[in-house]
Amino acid sequence: MIVSKSFNTQFFHFSAFNILRYGFNTLNKTNFHTLCVGSSKPFLQSKLATITSNLIVLNQVTRRYNHEQATLKEHLEQKTNEKNEKNPLWEWSKHVQSLIKQNKAPEALEHFKSHPTLTSAKYLLSYYQDEGNVDSMNSAIELFSTLLKHHVLADTVFLSNLMFLCNKYKPSETLKLFLSMEAYKIPVDLFCFTKLSYAAWKENDKNAAKKLLEILQNDANLKIPLPSFKALLNVFAEHGYHIDAVTLMNIMLQNNIQLDFNCYVHLLTACFGKRGLESAGKVIEQLEKTDLINHEYILQILSEMYLTHQQIVPSLQYFSKIPNPFLNTWNKMLKLCATKQPETALELFDKLQSTNTKIKPDLITYTSVLIAIANLGPAYLEKGKQIQQQIAEREKKTDIVIDAQVLTALMQMYTACGEPLIAIELFNQLINSKNQTPPHAFTNVLTAISLLGPSGLETGKQIHEHITQRRLGSNLIVMSNLILMYNKCGQPQKSVEIFFNTVKKTFNKEFDPFFYNNALSAVISIGPSALETGKQIHKLVFEQTIQPSIILLNQLINMYGKCGEPNTAFELYEKLPQYKYKPTWVTFVNLLEICASIGPPALETGKHIHQQIQQHRFEDHSYVTE
Repeated sequence: MIVSKSFNTQFFHFSAFNILRYGFNTLNKTNFHTLCVGSSKPFLQSKLATITSNLIVLNQVTRRYNHEQATLKEHLEQKTNEKNEKNPLWEWSKHVQSLIKQNKAPEALEHFKSHPTLTSAKYLLSYYQDEGNVDSMNSAIELFSTLLKHHVLADTVFLSNLMFLCNKYKPSETLKLFLSMEAYKIPVDLFCFTKLSYAAWKENDKNAAKKLLEILQNDANLKIPLPSFKALLNVFAEHGYHIDAVTLMNIMLQNNIQLDFNCYVHLLTACFGKRGLESAGKVIEQLEKTDLINHEYILQILSEMYLTHQQIVPSLQYFSKIPNPFLNTWNKMLKLCATKQPETALELFDKLQSTNTKIKPDLITYTSVLIAIANLGPAYLEKGKQIQQQIAEREKKTDIVIDAQVLTALMQMYTACGEPLIAIELFNQLINSKNQTPPHAFTNVLTAISLLGPSGLETGKQIHEHITQRRLGSNLIVMSNLILMYNKCGQPQKSVEIFFNTVKKTFNKEFDPFFYNNALSAVISIGPSALETGKQIHKLVFEQTIQPSIILLNQLINMYGKCGEPNTAFELYEKLPQYKYKPTWVTFVNLLEICASIGPPALETGKHIHQQIQQHRFEDHSYVTE
């Protein structure tokens, strides 16, 4: 280092200080000679001479210190070797190491088993890691088992390396190691945590993921990398554990870890689970702070997430922001709107056809639209026929092939729109095709036959034969509609017979309120002579469920009134609060009909019911329950 004559005194003092601080042992005599000779000021020459003298002393001290440190290190190593030479376990470990170097791993393993030490285990584990195959993994796991049998606890370094090997071939073994760590209270460090989170993700193990989350919550000093967070989020997303996912998100935010696209995808996917809307709000709050809120795929997930929770309005809001929705998203939106908001479903269908020329409706799309039309009723029959024509034209072009689901939806649409004969024709087309007839096709055709009344009885009997052939006698929904069909077609006794035969097969296995409701309707059609049958059904209802529906209770009230036991009907009405129900307009209609059938003696009762009606408000004759 050369100091120029042009340097001022202040700068020179600073440079000299830095020389003393950082560079004493790098400067040689030539440098200092140049410094001294190159300086014209006596003051500077004096200072440099002092520095030179101090440097010489400092170099001597440094050399002496380094020599003493080397001597001390040598002495300590000698003492350690002397101590280890007196320890037989150390000798065994060295022997294991020697055998491994000689490629005698089997012999090394036998020596280890006879005198297991953690050091020997590490030597062998290193060898198995180099081999890198399933057999070596099994041998490495055997090392750990041997240590435990001899009450030798493995440290996290050994376990971390063992987990790394297991994750290559069988991550489930890593999770078994986790259980052993819990049992022996071995703490989970950063390296073990990363291996465990990977294994939990590969095995989709929700219990392991939850335990790892607990470790994170209890150890604020454990700072794990982003991939480990993602692995746990993935597991929580798969199982719909939105609360755990949001907890993990909060830990990430506390540690100033920036959530990326995949993190938000996992978080929102977790919110598809039950009661996930509140958690979704917390995720969206963070998401809105980023540009990812406008990402097309994120919008898709948000729309579908709200769809899953039957939230049409927010789902439509996010759906409208998607530039090019996938057909799958269109179909999910149409499916929900078909039952909840059928008019909206038709609007979406028209929008799909007008604005997305690249995306063509598929069979799922048509099925949802036809169901929407069925829910709208006869006023939309022509729209349904247009869609049927569109389907037929595409089938001619071999663009699509009509399946059982579309035919069943067409049957439902024609039945709901007042064309039961066309529905029956479609059923015959389906039953004679190669397609497998789904159970709800039978329910739709039975509903259509019920609309025909007695004239449809023979057709209904033919459908009954098909039901028997396909062994659908235990399907309560199908049998419920079969009971309804026979009742509407003038054979309520046959309905009651089918009811009791079905109960024998399904009692205490499944409960469908409409199945019992239709049976009670058949009893009402028979009249007072079927009162005892009605009482048997009443008993079966309360043997099957503690909390019958308000619809079923109303039907029981109606049955007792029509079958000659009005007092029992009024008793059931008085018991409605016990079942946490308020009376509906159907309840009051049934009660007033009972009073009317009794005549003048029931006048006071009728007045009381009139007062009760005035205290209740009914919106569109809908059921009001608590």
